[in-house]
Amino acid sequence: MLETLAFAAWNIGTRSPTAAVRDMVKAARNLRVLASGVAAFVVGLIFIVAATVLLIPAVYPVDLVPIAIGTLLVALVLELLIGSDLRRVAALLGGRSDSANPRA
Repeated sequence: MLETLAFAAWNIGTRSPTAAVRDMVKAARNLRVLASGVAAFVVGLIFIVAATVLLIPAVYPVDLVPIAIGTLLVALVLELLIGSDLRRVAALLGGRSDSANPRA
């Protein structure tokens, strides 16, 4: 679940590569957008690290890499299925309307 939250924060499952590049170019011109992107990256990174740290004791005698890859793939599928809903809820909890978050 933590990995799914990371991918939702990064908006990986629903954003096309061209949209991601366009957003990065736009962020380079606007400090506020850049700060928002950096914050989303840091939050996602914290979720990924926490998920990996919590996974290690659960699979200790077994090789971590195949299981970690499996959990990342499941997280990507979950983000594709429910990522928009998670972002919409986060926007509502953060006090923003849906019009302020067009990808929600």
